[in-house]
Amino acid sequence: MIGKRLALSLFAICEVAAMSLWFSASAIVPSLRLEYTLTGHYAALLTSSVQANFVVGKLISAILGLADRVGPRQFFMIPTNLVIPRSTGAYVSL
Repeated sequence: MIGKRLALSLFAICEVAAMSLWFSASAIVPSLRLEYTLTGHYAALLTSSVQANFVVGKLISAILGLADRVGPRQFFMIPTNLVIPRSTGAYVSL
């Protein structure tokens, strides 16, 4: 029973960490607006594009039925590993 609780707890922590990317654009927009003199319109487009990409990714996943075809570890790990290098590079470049 402890193994299941530990696994579920770790999964929940990892999911929160992965979903933090959803909010990353909103968190850095004020800095980007100052550094690159972005207008409100372009700042909103940046934030919306990040969120739209998440939605498109989930739609593609649902249409292809990936949750039924791929094991749960790979289903969670592969997209996360594709996003982490890009997001880390964005944070380092700021």
